[in-house]
Amino acid sequence: MKRLSAVTVAVVAVVGTAGAALAAWTIGSLGASGRSTARTLPVGPTPTATASGSTVTVSFSQVSVGGSVLGSLAGGGYTVKRYNGAGAAQTMNAACNTTLSGSGATLSCAEAGVSSGTWSYRVTPRLSGWTGVEGVASSAVTVSPDTTPPVVTVTLFGAAGGSGNTKVTATGTGTLGDGPVKVFVCRATPCSAGNAVNGSDANATITLVGAVWTYTSPNLGAGTYYLAAQQTDAAGNTGTSSTAGPVTR
Repeated sequence: MKRLSAVTVAVVAVVGTAGAALAAWTIGSLGASGRSTARTLPVGPTPTATASGSTVTVSFSQVSVGGSVLGSLAGGGYTVKRYNGAGAAQTMNAACNTTLSGSGATLSCAEAGVSSGTWSYRVTPRLSGWTGVEGVASSAVTVSPDTTPPVVTVTLFGAAGGSGNTKVTATGTGTLGDGPVKVFVCRATPCSAGNAVNGSDANATITLVGAVWTYTSPNLGAGTYYLAAQQTDAAGNTGTSSTAGPVTR
């Protein structure tokens, strides 16, 4: 009679209790008794929240499961929720409205377009189908969106030098840190992007040098011209100068 070879069977099962506790057991060779281990999904970390205009950056240190940071495990990560002062959960905006994962010791997301108000954030760990316990709320953060437009001016507007050209030149000031200045040359006033005749001019968008911008148009042809400058900051606020002119070429 032939002897049956020993067959090894490995079975792993995972069960959960109250959405946070994980239990696993492994059965080895036939006839062996099962071995079991229990593992708890840690409580969510306490995040920090920092506001800049209408954007709130939420950062937190990762928790570990079985010696590895949760975000590095397959199916592991965190969800972030924002709460108002009454404790009501809010609908999250893009960037934070997802499961955050990764192998770094710290994870973060930047929620843009947050409404004015005082908010706190909480983090919940997740592993595959299991949800851990939501952590302690961050310190409250107050969001006061920037609604102040840049200040941009035209200080000089005239005919560019040189014979035989029909260019105009201008100098002005803008607000440092609020992006480039756009310059519009028009045949009528008020001058704006809608009636500019130099819209395809590559020099119509100018980077400030200090707080000063300088612009010289291409040849525009004979006629009377007006000019205005515009600047938009990171929050989307736009400042427009008064219309300068006329200048005849």
